[in-house]
Amino acid sequence: MNVSIRIKNATLDDMQWVNNTYSSIGFTHSDFSNEFIVIAETDQQKCGVGRLVFINNIHKELGGIFVAKKYRGLGIAKKIVLRLLQEKSKGQKIWCLPFKHLFPFYKQCNFILYDHKTQRDVPQSILDKHQWCNKTYDQKVLILVQE
Repeated sequence: MNVSIRIKNATLDDMQWVNNTYSSIGFTHSDFSNEFIVIAETDQQKCGVGRLVFINNIHKELGGIFVAKKYRGLGIAKKIVLRLLQEKSKGQKIWCLPFKHLFPFYKQCNFILYDHKTQRDVPQSILDKHQWCNKTYDQKVLILVQE
Protein backbone atom coordinates (compact mmCIF):
# COMPACT_ATOMS: atom_id res chain seq x y z
CA MET A 1 0.00 0.00 0.00
CA ASN A 2 1.54 3.31 -1.09
CA VAL A 3 0.02 5.99 1.09
CA SER A 4 0.90 9.55 1.98
CA ILE A 5 1.03 10.13 5.74
CA ARG A 6 0.67 13.56 7.29
CA ILE A 7 1.49 14.25 10.95
CA LYS A 8 -0.34 17.30 12.26
CA ASN A 9 -0.52 19.02 15.62
CA ALA A 10 -3.83 18.32 17.33
CA THR A 11 -6.18 21.22 17.98
CA LEU A 12 -8.96 21.59 20.52
CA ASP A 13 -11.37 20.56 17.77
CA ASP A 14 -9.54 17.21 17.50
CA MET A 15 -9.83 16.33 21.19
CA GLN A 16 -13.12 14.47 20.96
CA TRP A 17 -11.61 12.14 18.35
CA VAL A 18 -8.37 11.79 20.37
CA ASN A 19 -10.17 10.87 23.58
CA ASN A 20 -12.70 8.62 21.84
CA THR A 21 -9.75 6.78 20.30
CA TYR A 22 -8.01 6.46 23.66
CA SER A 23 -11.25 5.26 25.30
CA SER A 24 -11.61 2.55 22.66
CA ILE A 25 -8.20 1.08 23.55
CA GLY A 26 -8.31 1.62 27.32
CA PHE A 27 -5.81 4.51 27.47
CA THR A 28 -6.11 7.54 29.73
CA HIS A 29 -7.70 10.57 28.10
CA SER A 30 -5.51 13.43 26.97
CA ASP A 31 -5.43 16.85 28.60
CA PHE A 32 -4.87 19.44 25.87
CA SER A 33 -3.67 22.02 28.42
CA ASN A 34 -0.77 19.80 29.61
CA GLU A 35 0.16 17.80 26.50
CA PHE A 36 1.48 18.13 22.99
CA ILE A 37 -0.59 15.82 20.80
CA VAL A 38 -0.14 14.83 17.18
CA ILE A 39 -2.44 13.02 14.78
CA ALA A 40 -1.47 10.97 11.74
CA GLU A 41 -3.69 11.30 8.70
CA THR A 42 -3.85 9.60 5.34
CA ASP A 43 -6.34 10.58 2.64
CA GLN A 44 -7.80 13.06 5.16
CA GLN A 45 -8.63 10.16 7.52
CA LYS A 46 -7.24 10.17 11.05
CA CYS A 47 -5.28 6.94 11.47
CA GLY A 48 -2.94 7.43 14.44
CA VAL A 49 -2.22 9.51 17.52
CA GLY A 50 0.50 10.15 20.10
CA ARG A 51 1.33 12.59 22.87
CA LEU A 52 3.96 14.17 25.07
CA VAL A 53 2.84 14.82 28.64
CA PHE A 54 4.59 17.72 30.35
CA ILE A 55 5.80 16.59 33.79
CA ASN A 56 7.99 19.63 34.51
CA ASN A 57 10.63 21.78 32.74
CA ILE A 58 13.08 18.87 32.56
CA HIS A 59 10.87 15.81 32.11
CA LYS A 60 8.23 14.79 29.56
CA GLU A 61 6.51 11.48 29.00
CA LEU A 62 5.99 10.10 25.51
CA GLY A 63 2.95 7.88 25.27
CA GLY A 64 -0.44 7.14 23.86
CA ILE A 65 1.07 5.94 20.60
CA PHE A 66 -1.67 4.26 18.60
CA VAL A 67 -2.17 3.39 14.94
CA ALA A 68 -5.44 1.96 13.65
CA LYS A 69 -5.07 -1.71 12.70
CA LYS A 70 -5.80 -1.07 9.01
CA TYR A 71 -2.75 1.26 8.80
CA ARG A 72 -0.17 -0.72 10.77
CA GLY A 73 3.09 -1.69 9.11
CA LEU A 74 3.37 1.57 7.18
CA GLY A 75 5.82 3.31 9.55
CA ILE A 76 3.16 5.60 10.99
CA ALA A 77 4.05 4.96 14.64
CA LYS A 78 7.67 5.87 13.97
CA LYS A 79 6.62 9.09 12.22
CA ILE A 80 4.43 9.96 15.22
CA VAL A 81 7.24 9.28 17.71
CA LEU A 82 9.86 11.17 15.70
CA ARG A 83 7.53 14.18 15.39
CA LEU A 84 6.90 14.18 19.14
CA LEU A 85 10.62 13.94 19.86
CA GLN A 86 11.17 17.15 17.89
CA GLU A 87 9.56 18.91 20.87
CA LYS A 88 12.46 17.95 23.14
CA SER A 89 14.68 20.83 24.21
CA LYS A 90 18.32 20.63 25.20
CA GLY A 91 18.70 19.20 28.69
CA GLN A 92 15.25 17.62 28.75
CA LYS A 93 14.55 13.95 29.27
CA ILE A 94 11.76 12.06 27.55
CA TRP A 95 10.41 9.03 29.41
CA CYS A 96 8.44 6.20 27.86
CA LEU A 97 6.62 3.19 29.36
CA PRO A 98 6.17 0.66 26.54
CA PHE A 99 5.35 -3.01 26.66
CA LYS A 100 8.57 -5.05 26.68
CA HIS A 101 8.07 -6.42 23.15
CA LEU A 102 8.18 -2.83 21.82
CA PHE A 103 11.69 -2.14 23.13
CA PRO A 104 13.40 -2.72 19.72
CA PHE A 105 11.11 -0.09 18.15
CA TYR A 106 11.91 2.52 20.80
CA LYS A 107 15.61 1.64 20.69
CA GLN A 108 15.53 2.68 17.00
CA CYS A 109 14.27 6.05 18.25
CA ASN A 110 17.27 6.38 20.63
CA PHE A 111 15.55 5.37 23.85
CA ILE A 112 17.57 3.40 26.38
CA LEU A 113 16.43 1.14 29.18
CA TYR A 114 16.25 2.97 32.49
CA ASP A 115 18.82 1.64 34.95
CA HIS A 116 17.71 2.23 38.53
CA LYS A 117 21.28 1.63 39.75
CA THR A 118 22.82 4.52 37.81
CA GLN A 119 19.91 6.84 37.00
CA ARG A 120 18.34 8.44 40.03
CA ASP A 121 16.32 11.32 38.61
CA VAL A 122 13.25 9.51 37.31
CA PRO A 123 10.10 11.47 38.20
CA GLN A 124 7.90 9.88 40.84
CA SER A 125 4.94 10.04 38.46
CA ILE A 126 6.83 7.75 36.05
CA LEU A 127 7.72 5.29 38.82
CA ASP A 128 4.11 5.25 40.03
CA LYS A 129 2.71 4.76 36.54
CA HIS A 130 5.24 1.99 35.83
CA GLN A 131 4.16 0.14 38.96
CA TRP A 132 0.48 0.59 38.05
CA CYS A 133 1.06 -0.65 34.48
CA ASN A 134 2.83 -3.78 35.64
CA LYS A 135 -0.03 -4.55 38.05
CA THR A 136 -2.71 -3.79 35.46
CA TYR A 137 -1.43 -5.30 32.21
CA ASP A 138 -0.58 -8.91 31.43
CA GLN A 139 2.52 -7.81 29.50
CA LYS A 140 5.63 -6.46 31.21
CA VAL A 141 6.08 -2.70 30.92
CA LEU A 142 9.55 -1.11 30.78
CA ILE A 143 10.87 2.32 31.71
CA LEU A 144 12.81 3.89 28.84
CA VAL A 145 14.47 7.29 28.65
CA GLN A 146 15.94 9.51 25.99
CA GLU A 147 18.36 12.10 27.34
